[in-house]
Amino acid sequence: MLRTADQEVSVRFTEVYQRRFRVILEAQATRAYRHGEGVALDVTVHGRTRRVSGDALLLATGRVSNADLLAVGATGVKVDERGFVKVDEYLETSAPGVWALGDIVGRYLLKHSANLEAAYVANNIFNPDSKVAVDYHAMPSAVFSSPQVASVGLTEQQALEAGLPYAAATYDYADTAYGSSIDERDGFVKALANRETGEIMGCHIVGAHASILVQGVANAMRLRLTTDAISQSIYVHPALPEVVQRAFGALESMHSVD
Repeated sequence: MLRTADQEVSVRFTEVYQRRFRVILEAQATRAYRHGEGVALDVTVHGRTRRVSGDALLLATGRVSNADLLAVGATGVKVDERGFVKVDEYLETSAPGVWALGDIVGRYLLKHSANLEAAYVANNIFNPDSKVAVDYHAMPSAVFSSPQVASVGLTEQQALEAGLPYAAATYDYADTAYGSSIDERDGFVKALANRETGEIMGCHIVGAHASILVQGVANAMRLRLTTDAISQSIYVHPALPEVVQRAFGALESMHSVD
């Protein structure tokens, strides 16, 4: 589950849900049909077909562009191979005077990304002589599940694939006073930083209030700060954000990864 997340987060999240729910992975759905007062689904797993039944069926198939329904081509606005509207670094389309932002540009399908883009579009429309390119650096995201998952920056896999010099460390919620008091046994924070410069590269959290905890890291990353901005700050004790501070503090004692 959450296969695009940092691998350690994905594994932990999957383990938690496997304990709480019946989870079937790597399955191919072949048929859906009414079954009594509920619904059933035929799924093929490793060559074998089985039936899964329940009260309702939820389809989570993602999102696609509706630029075709809007017939944007009639206005001279071009779209990419996925059907999303093409924009330049200032968010202006191929049609002069036509701008686009939000999901329709296909960059980040997140409301807070659209909020960011809206500010840039407003500036660039009303100040054409001093347009500013959109800076997407340190775009956070969150999954409002239970436990929550939040992320900002590179995953360890992305850093490794890019050949970047990095160090990574994790810290468990349960090893903090607040985490222990709420019996958060599955939660942890993973911190990544550039091994040579100390600049924060990413942070990944699974656990209670992850969407809130990641914000401080996103703010520091947005300013291109180093790990000291977090590890050397004074944190309220015994508040939960201490787990973030300790994860970044642990980077100092971790061995470097090539």
